[in-house]
Amino acid sequence: MSKNTVSKISNAFSTGGGGVNFEQKVQAMFLLSLLVDGFCPAMNEQTKSVWFQAKMRYDVDDLAVFTYRGQAEGKLLCQIKHSITISETNQTFQEVITAAWSDFQKDKFDRDNDRIALVTAQIAYKSQQALRFLHAQAEASGDEKQFADRVYLTNSSNDDNKKALAAIASCIEKANDGKPTDLELWKFCKCFILLLFDVDCEESINRALSISLIKCNSTEKANLVWSRLVEYAGYCNQTAANISLQNIDREYNRCRCLLKKLICSFQCWHLLVPGMKRMNLTGR
Repeated sequence: MSKNTVSKISNAFSTGGGGVNFEQKVQAMFLLSLLVDGFCPAMNEQTKSVWFQAKMRYDVDDLAVFTYRGQAEGKLLCQIKHSITISETNQTFQEVITAAWSDFQKDKFDRDNDRIALVTAQIAYKSQQALRFLHAQAEASGDEKQFADRVYLTNSSNDDNKKALAAIASCIEKANDGKPTDLELWKFCKCFILLLFDVDCEESINRALSISLIKCNSTEKANLVWSRLVEYAGYCNQTAANISLQNIDREYNRCRCLLKKLICSFQCWHLLVPGMKRMNLTGR
């Protein structure tokens, strides 16, 4: 056989579906927060429902998490990428910012309280620090001028922060066919956050904490319940399911074998967690 016809060795994580596995495990953690009547990360609000592959309404579509917010409804839109590079020349980052900017511009997006999250496992440390700095300073600033001063004039900032902001602005400009105003850029940075998950590795702290939470509230084997939850997330993903405590029984009926042990694991939680609805195990 000619060496030109021999396939090159590929990255096993990529060819083996590692990115999809990472996405499902992240989604499973948000499902868990729903099942235990818990809080949505970065929102400090209780999880109300979880919508998988919500492309029919949002451009940041990997996961839309809705929360209780008084008489209103909050939302965290998640774009899940196993790894990413923060650069205006990086196609993946351009796609993330383009989708985020589109949702940011929509009328039903609350720029003061809703959030758009870049969820990842692998990102350069300097980029990680820069994105977090930009969001923190945008939150702390009273207006767009204060934000610009904090990024460009203070001794607490650095070139990495400036480059990250320039990359975001450049990606928005390409998506918007025009430069964003200083006001728009400031408000976008208030909404755009970075969430790091380590569920891609066996030594995962996120996974260990999730299993510990399950173990504290379940008589079933915690590892098995977690595996079932990840499997269920995969099912929800392929059906673009919108899951809440009010309709999870319907999903259970459609996937009885998959969820039987999972639902049983959570049947007593309504006694342990105030406001938790008891699930119908008979399927009626």
